[in-house]
Amino acid sequence: METFIKGLGITVLIFVVIALFSFLFGWFVMLLWNALLPAIFGITTITYWQGVGLYLLTNILFKSTSTNNNKNK
Repeated sequence: METFIKGLGITVLIFVVIALFSFLFGWFVMLLWNALLPAIFGITTITYWQGVGLYLLTNILFKSTSTNNNKNK
């Protein structure tokens, strides 16, 4: 029972850390967008949640899922 609780605690901690980094990177995307794109292209600024959405969308679209590490070619 003790190992189950320890494993559950580690799982919850990992989930919290991943969520925290997602929100942090969303804030970073919002800051970069609002600092660069309106001045360069005249695009409107975005909100924090739009920054989080852009981060998650680009992570889904452009993240590599390939695990082929065959170095003996």
